[in-house]
Amino acid sequence: DYFPKIINKYKDEKIIYFDMPFYNFECLQRVILTGKISKNEVMEVLGNVYKFIFEKLFTKIISNNVDDWVKKKHIDRVLIRLNETENYSETFKKIINQKYIYINNKKYKNIRELMNRINNSKFLTKMKPDYMRLIHGDLHFENIMIYKINNIWKFKLIDPRGELSGSDLYYDMGKLYHSFNGLYDFIRTDQFICNYNFENNELKVNLHLGDKEMNEIYNYIKSESIKLFNNFKLLNSDPLWEAKSKFTEVMHWSSVFPFHMHNKSRSEALYFKAVILFNEFINDYEYLL
Repeated sequence: DYFPKIINKYKDEKIIYFDMPFYNFECLQRVILTGKISKNEVMEVLGNVYKFIFEKLFTKIISNNVDDWVKKKHIDRVLIRLNETENYSETFKKIINQKYIYINNKKYKNIRELMNRINNSKFLTKMKPDYMRLIHGDLHFENIMIYKINNIWKFKLIDPRGELSGSDLYYDMGKLYHSFNGLYDFIRTDQFICNYNFENNELKVNLHLGDKEMNEIYNYIKSESIKLFNNFKLLNSDPLWEAKSKFTEVMHWSSVFPFHMHNKSRSEALYFKAVILFNEFINDYEYLL
């Protein structure tokens, strides 16, 4: 009941596809940003989503084969996409190859520099999943469709991806943090200011996301979500649950910008926000490295 139904499918040696029905609902991202739903109603919806994923979805173990999963899924993915983007765009090549970036007058290390910090066995072992579990695979606010029946909020989790051999529950956690912590929704809907220039071979960036009122709403969603997360056994039994969630969030941010290259300003804003979040993560969890 919580996922779209597959109404048709086809597979041969060259083609595979499946059809899902159209659901005439709005996504959580849109109703928050347009003020169609109160912040308390948002938490009512998310409370139900969290209860479902932690009690019905993540509890389904598919495999215990977790060797090298973090390196292959996160480290290699980010490094490959950095290289691909360099080859695609001369502008991004110049951005990516800066050692430091100044954002809003603060000095940050660039992504590739930070990847060298975390790409070690000590850290990767701490981020390793316990099991490969059933997950959604792209659980951000744009993929949570909501609707009301008898004054009760219901949800449908669209665009599920999952993985045949299972995945890490923190992959989905990173997507949720991606929305309410990193504020991906503001960039995705072009509610941001981003401009930059090179001065004496230094990259100076001005980046601001959303307005004051909407930032306050997302901060509320974040704080209330963390309170709810602490109630679930899968998380409160893991002392590193928030570090793992934020690590995965940073890996998502550091690899998503190539998918927005059709919108130059948006892809750049995504990259610079990734730089900020990555530096914050290193500062907060230096003891794990």
